[in-house]
Amino acid sequence: GPVTQPLPPRPAPGWGWVCGLMHILRAHEREAPVLAAIARESKGHWAYSAAQLEIWSDELTVAPATISSLPTYVAEVGSKVAGFFVLVPSSPHWTLEHFWVLPSSMGHGVGRALLSHAVALAAEAGALGLAIDSDPHAEQVYLPCVDRPAGSLATPPEGSPGRLLPRFA
Repeated sequence: GPVTQPLPPRPAPGWGWVCGLMHILRAHEREAPVLAAIARESKGHWAYSAAQLEIWSDELTVAPATISSLPTYVAEVGSKVAGFFVLVPSSPHWTLEHFWVLPSSMGHGVGRALLSHAVALAAEAGALGLAIDSDPHAEQVYLPCVDRPAGSLATPPEGSPGRLLPRFA
């Protein structure tokens, strides 16, 4: 069944989720376009150019086949998907292939709940760890949730020569 976690309180006045609860659920193939839109909006939050986002378009797309074949989970707040992740099982470490949160949901505990769920799923399946290659702008998201940074990925994504991706393990 779904994992239900209460959302943490937000200090800013006038804030509130529609129903006050976040549900983490297995994604459905039909949600592929929604997940791709979340990935693009999330990546765009970091002020990349439209040209750069277009270069990364394939990397930001989640195919229905991916959703059906790999552990893919969404965080729903009310009836809206606020973020998601995709895990790639392997031995001894699993990989966090996609991890995206809508900019409007950033800072509200959605990412932390999703990351905690991903780590728990991998651990329950016997993984010794979870490998994460982060966008440089999102590195601070992972630091409170991982034991330590594990270096940098020296193969930059297409269209960004010299760009290193922080790696966590």
